[in-house]
Amino acid sequence: MEHKFYSNYTINYISTSGWKGTNYPSPVEGDVILPRSSSTYIVVQWDPYWQFGYTTSGTTGQWNVWIVTNPSGKNPSVTPNPSPNLGSSYAGLDGIGTGAFQPSPGDYICITVTYNPSTNALSGVAYDMNTGQSASFTQNLNGYYTPPGSGTYVFGVCAATGTGGAYANWGHCLR
Repeated sequence: MEHKFYSNYTINYISTSGWKGTNYPSPVEGDVILPRSSSTYIVVQWDPYWQFGYTTSGTTGQWNVWIVTNPSGKNPSVTPNPSPNLGSSYAGLDGIGTGAFQPSPGDYICITVTYNPSTNALSGVAYDMNTGQSASFTQNLNGYYTPPGSGTYVFGVCAATGTGGAYANWGHCLR
């Protein structure tokens, strides 16, 4: 199977670094790019800083799930707002899931995210291929996201080196 990456840096976007210091949409998020889109889209982030570097009431795991609307590429909104598990001042589903682990340098992490439009369910697992540890989530998006109709869809995969006190040297291994 051949994989191709297309980018010419022409898609307008904003990143969450502009919200730094506000804890919006999540107190743990890294720097996430939110591209312009005429359609609402889902952002899924596994952040190993959750539960080890930061935890708060209402969090159970290491995953953030946001429903994003950003038609201009400059002024995104994140829902659900307020966050159902963190309350006001936050948006999205933050620190959700079960299991938590801290990867070590050189570990290979396999991340799988699956969306089923028939059930409007989203699930993910981050699996440390060196230690066997994992962190996962399953989230029904009813009330938050309307499944799209049939058509062609675009997806993106990103890895960030992190910000603040929690960072790593990430890379992609696609298969």
